[in-house]
Amino acid sequence: MKKVVLALLVLHVLLGTARVPGVVIARRLDDVAEFERRGAPRFFLDTPHQHGAAAVEWILANVPADAVVLYRGDSKGSIEFVPGLIAPRLLVRADACPAGDGYHGRPLARRAPQDGGNVLVVAALGDDLRLEDR
Repeated sequence: MKKVVLALLVLHVLLGTARVPGVVIARRLDDVAEFERRGAPRFFLDTPHQHGAAAVEWILANVPADAVVLYRGDSKGSIEFVPGLIAPRLLVRADACPAGDGYHGRPLARRAPQDGGNVLVVAALGDDLRLEDR
């Protein structure tokens, strides 16, 4: 009986090990290829469960790297991805930043002058993000 159990255990380990390259590694390689093809914002925030990639892409394209990006709303959901995606820009709750032109010596993210030049706020809506004016 012990020999049968030991043989089944060895067979189980061998079959599991044989699956690793085909299943686990191939799946991770597919994820890496998808990440490189779509870019980080789309990979994380353009899924069936998370939304808001367009807002992050706009920030990356239009907000200086030393700026502070304000947000309001939920602290869970899509907003959890934003700090890592927009770095080195800082993400700060809007109610923690007094009215003015900056936050601890760093400028606030603004829309372009031709678009009004208003201070920008990311509205965190659970699994979605939207850009609004302060």
